[in-house]
Amino acid sequence: MRPLPRFLPGPDSRKWHSRRNWDGLGYLRVRSLANPTWTRDVDWLLRLLRFHQRELGTPERAAIDEAIAAARRYRDLDVHVSDGEREMVWDSVLDGIDRYLFLLQEAHLRAVEEAGCSGRIRRPEPGEAS
Repeated sequence: MRPLPRFLPGPDSRKWHSRRNWDGLGYLRVRSLANPTWTRDVDWLLRLLRFHQRELGTPERAAIDEAIAAARRYRDLDVHVSDGEREMVWDSVLDGIDRYLFLLQEAHLRAVEEAGCSGRIRRPEPGEAS
């Protein structure tokens, strides 16, 4: 099973109290999809991914489309496929989701920065007024 990406808070992080509002799929990725004992309900996951597919920009849409295609491949695997191959296909589902979540986080941070609320710490360039 693919480990959690470093940009996501851990499953017990306090950051999820507010982040869950704009990153529900990230919360699911951390709390359920990363749990090896989670029963993989791929049809449910496909419905959820299709919900997130609505009204997305091009890079985000491509990442969700990649995750959906991988989830369909996983769902349609033959019962005789080896566990190793099954895990490789599952990891490709997680890769697409992780790419989408990264793009979502970047868009969120840009929006927060543009609103002047907070965001990434940016050091002024030499000669730039702070």
